[in-house]
Amino acid sequence: MHYNQHKLQLSMKSFVYDKFFVAGSIFLCSDLGLQEDSESDYSFSLGWADSRKGKFSITYPNEYMKARWPWRDEGGISPLEGKISILYNF
Repeated sequence: MHYNQHKLQLSMKSFVYDKFFVAGSIFLCSDLGLQEDSESDYSFSLGWADSRKGKFSITYPNEYMKARWPWRDEGGISPLEGKISILYNF
């Protein structure tokens, strides 16, 4: 990580219906040349979240993978290359 890099993160999360949500973040860097390969341009997730005891939540995030805008030369993952997570609340 470069400590002289200035970054701005814009995030949102909205429940569309009952416990179904969509969320996303955009990461803006002051100097794209200093952006690490592991730092994404954006991230998103969607799923069904129920935080009550004994309930399941299912999410589809791309948070842990390099996501680049299509117009950037470095490439990155496709939005379809995320992972499905199934969580159980104890």
